[in-house]
Amino acid sequence: MRAWQISSFSVDSLEFVERPTPSPEAGEVLVKVRAISFNYRDLLMVKGLYNPKLKLPRIPCSDGAGEVVAVGDGVTIWKPGDRVAAIFMQNWLDGALTPIKARGALGGDIDGMLAEYVVLKDTGLVRIPDHLSFQEAATLPCSAVTAWNALGIGDLRPGSTVLIQGTGGVSTFALQLARLQGARVLGISGSHEKLQRAYSLGLDAGLNYIDNPDWDRWALDETAGMGVDLVVEVGGVATLPPFHQSHSHWWNHRPGWHTLRPRRPRGTVALSHPLHSPQTGAHSGHLRRLAKRL
Repeated sequence: MRAWQISSFSVDSLEFVERPTPSPEAGEVLVKVRAISFNYRDLLMVKGLYNPKLKLPRIPCSDGAGEVVAVGDGVTIWKPGDRVAAIFMQNWLDGALTPIKARGALGGDIDGMLAEYVVLKDTGLVRIPDHLSFQEAATLPCSAVTAWNALGIGDLRPGSTVLIQGTGGVSTFALQLARLQGARVLGISGSHEKLQRAYSLGLDAGLNYIDNPDWDRWALDETAGMGVDLVVEVGGVATLPPFHQSHSHWWNHRPGWHTLRPRRPRGTVALSHPLHSPQTGAHSGHLRRLAKRL
């Protein structure tokens, strides 16, 4: 089979290679990949910025969809011809995230989806509803589930206000899903062109943070000083300060507290970009429920 692999870190060092087509063992499924989607994590992985100690060579990309072509012994929930999407973390099926569950992320701990065929655990797949194409389903496992989970944490209701940062995958999905729930969505971006695209997807109000760096004050103004109900935080260290600071009002003098200032009292910040190194995850239950709702 053909595949792309990271042999050394850099985009230019990606290799297009021939590998033996894998065979599923007991409890495994062989999937012919029909579509993949790219996340920012994939770029960081290729550049060696996500995990400089990544074991190479490694097939990148966490998100993909395809059809089952063979199953191993003991597999009863899948059959050839089933349309499936892979879950981001193959070992995180339910409950809280643990170190053991955290291992097994596609395109990182194990080979990812940028290949003609992949072998995955029979528990590491979800069924694609008939109304979704392979291309649509391939966009859901990482960014869409992260956004959907963030909105769930925020306990959104019709009339709630959500603030998104930028127009990347998580933010774009958060925008669309929040509008489906009847929320008002504010957004910031460094590009007027991208803001216009966000408006076409339902953005209620937008601000170019390069033209106006005080986007936190702008968000307060847009909510008549009340603040937003949920901030979908994707900036990480760019928008959040060090947590060793403790003074109750110090953020009023620190630009790093942009994320917290526009939040309504008792409002929620859903952190999808960690403070030290990128890491995101979603278990199969989230992806299965999201796919059904879409």
